[in-house]
Amino acid sequence: YPSNAPFPFSPTCSLMNFTYFREDEVLILCTKRKTKKFAQISGNAEVAVLINDFPLLRADNGIPGSAATGTSTGSITLNGTAEALRDSDPLAVKYRAVHLANNEQYAHFIEGEDIAVIVIRFDAARICDFKDQVKHWQR
Repeated sequence: YPSNAPFPFSPTCSLMNFTYFREDEVLILCTKRKTKKFAQISGNAEVAVLINDFPLLRADNGIPGSAATGTSTGSITLNGTAEALRDSDPLAVKYRAVHLANNEQYAHFIEGEDIAVIVIRFDAARICDFKDQVKHWQR
């Protein structure tokens, strides 16, 4: 759920498939250039991404933190900078291929006309567990 709000836009959240590419320590996502999301990222590269596991929505309906089911619940808010890569950039080609390999069923959101590759590099994080214990991380 990346979100940001440069003036004059109002805040927005976007449910997105993304790929974490450990080798370069970036999140990769793709979006059409003619969207509010793309306009906001272009106007303000500072983003927050919320990542949350939802064990109660899983088929096993595990209890949060249960050792018996191996489930846990928590959220991570990552803060960083997003960059929309030019199509001619070799990194855009590389990251699009990596993202597609991890999300083949969503190829129509990754490949095609006017679809941008966006990478997010993170500077800080807040990690919160289901007991509301928060840990902070900063690069």
